[in-house]
Amino acid sequence: MTLNLMTSAIKKDISEYMDNEKEFNELCKTIGSLIQAVIPTISSNTPGKLEQLKKMIWDS
Repeated sequence: MTLNLMTSAIKKDISEYMDNEKEFNELCKTIGSLIQAVIPTISSNTPGKLEQLKKMIWDS
């Protein structure tokens, strides 16, 4: 999944949740968790890290 597709999916999700503050807050927490997972993966060259991240994203 490219970054553009991920961004589009997030924007679509946000627009669907804008009317429900509780669900919107949960979505923000999820996005924050994804960002926290991505930063160490990008900054380290450890083999297998990217595959672990993909699994986390697709399984959630």
